[in-house]
Amino acid sequence: MSEDQNAADSQPVKTRELLDSLLRLRGVALEVEQELEPLLAELPPSLRLSGANLAHYFALRKRDLRAVQRQLSLLGLSSLGRAEPHVLATIDAIIGLIAEQVDGAELPDDLGRRGPTKEQANDLLAEHNEAAFGPPVAGRTTRLMVTLPTEAASEPGLVERLVASGMSVARINAAHDDAETWRAMVKNVREAAQQAGRPVKVALDLPGPKLRTGPLPPGAEALQARPLADGYGRVLYAVRVRFESSPSEEELVEVPRGDTVVVPVTGPLFDVVALDDQIVLRDARGKKRRLRVVAVRDGVCEAAVNETVFFAPGLPLEVRRGDEKIDAGEIGSIPPRPSVIDVRRGDRLDLQPGTELGGQALRAPDGSLLRPAHISVDLPELFTSVEPGHRVMLDDGSIEGVVEEVTPDGVSLHITRPDAATLEPEVGINLPDTILPVAGLTDDDRSILAETVDGLDLVAMSFVATADDVVQLHDELEAHRKSGRASRDIGVVLKIERKVAVDNLVPLLLEAMRRPPMALMIARGDLAMELGLEWLADLEVELVWFGAAAHVPVVMATQVLESYAQLGLPTRAEITDAAWAARAECIMLDKGDFVPDAMEFLSALLRRMEARVEKRTPMLLELSDALPRTPRI
Repeated sequence: MSEDQNAADSQPVKTRELLDSLLRLRGVALEVEQELEPLLAELPPSLRLSGANLAHYFALRKRDLRAVQRQLSLLGLSSLGRAEPHVLATIDAIIGLIAEQVDGAELPDDLGRRGPTKEQANDLLAEHNEAAFGPPVAGRTTRLMVTLPTEAASEPGLVERLVASGMSVARINAAHDDAETWRAMVKNVREAAQQAGRPVKVALDLPGPKLRTGPLPPGAEALQARPLADGYGRVLYAVRVRFESSPSEEELVEVPRGDTVVVPVTGPLFDVVALDDQIVLRDARGKKRRLRVVAVRDGVCEAAVNETVFFAPGLPLEVRRGDEKIDAGEIGSIPPRPSVIDVRRGDRLDLQPGTELGGQALRAPDGSLLRPAHISVDLPELFTSVEPGHRVMLDDGSIEGVVEEVTPDGVSLHITRPDAATLEPEVGINLPDTILPVAGLTDDDRSILAETVDGLDLVAMSFVATADDVVQLHDELEAHRKSGRASRDIGVVLKIERKVAVDNLVPLLLEAMRRPPMALMIARGDLAMELGLEWLADLEVELVWFGAAAHVPVVMATQVLESYAQLGLPTRAEITDAAWAARAECIMLDKGDFVPDAMEFLSALLRRMEARVEKRTPMLLELSDALPRTPRI
């Protein structure tokens, strides 16, 4: 605590000055409400109180109130720190109490009669929460949204388990799969919900403007088998190669050193091969290699080798038993490996407009640069919007560059971090310093809606920027409703993932509130890229507060219990992050093999947290068994 703050806290509270400060604050809140009246007048009658309270909260946050808050705390009164759902009711209650200590205090005639009361605010948020995400589940008020994997279209049992584990909202990510798959997902969700005897909402997440890196040339059609070695290159144990006649494409991938490699073969190899036979070939580099057969079963033969082997399509191989050639075959088809661009700190990377293939940097024998590494971006607005000095984040921020030059041919970046990385095709790009003049609702979004709208309850708008974006989506949904393609009122979820959306938060909320149901999603991944990781925690708090002020339910998204969902075990930090996420009305889990287990874990955690914290107000339960109930002396 600073010396100034200590000195301020040691002074007696000047109640008249404090009362005047609160009356001025109240006046500013009503002025902002008046300024926003044209927008508030367009809200449905049931949301006018919520809109007015949002205006009051916006006014509250336009000044630094810490000095007032400290004075209120010294009097044992509410410090306004939890006033966001019922701003004027809180201010008026405090004014009334302080006025009793001030002789001749003049109070407004409408004191205590403006804005929602605490009870009304709680009822409004609960009503909007249920309209957006359905009724409470499993003894907790926080809803769970789950991203459906592709398998949810073909495996009804998977969806049934998600519903049984407490899923309130099934999220379909339209950046993946296709319309047929999405419709199958919706069908399975509806049937699982009917079987469970409770509603489950379906939310479609629109892709929005696609800002991604373009294609790269196909990589080598080859597979590498590498034995595990120590730091001196000495082989610790052999690598296994599993030869199959018809492996799936998913099996034909590069694997870490020492792991089993799956290689396709043609010919009658498996009819004759036996244990301890040798499979002999010259690999893609011309190196002669002998692999010893260690296992044989129908359609599969496993062999071990102590040397690195490169397998390529069409390479002949022989089966030898001692010195005798038993049979022969060849390596089958191998899909090309994904190509990448190697980048290092200090390198130049060119972004080029269009969809042409990118490529590695080309250098002369003396090391001089002939052509820098380059990759395409199929979004013309990028090349007319970025300026020298603007940051460009690639692949979820794992690679960062700064714009050095903008020319008619493209944009040149100077890579600033990390020391070394690989850039893949089709990874996301973030522009934290650049405002792109692109519409929030794209032609692809409209096509996706036309094919799926009948099965939806919610539509999440990606990269929303301005109120006009929300108007476009509302109008599109209204057109589908009037045409009969949409059989229900469809709510809108605003994904806050850009700086411009944070700057326009109040008009975005007011526009979304014009046609409920509505919700706010804190998309922490892109938001962190746009504004920096160091600001993410501040933004989470602020967005939850503004959602509460508008009585709009909030979704906390991105990496909640990610390790649990994917690996089956949460990290310690993830548990505390999930507990903090209980301040939101809904928590989103991404797909993973252990999502149902993560949901059950999260449900138990949320029930405990909801008993201890009512939104941001600590509830003083009796100490749990985990804490001492008597002082230890």
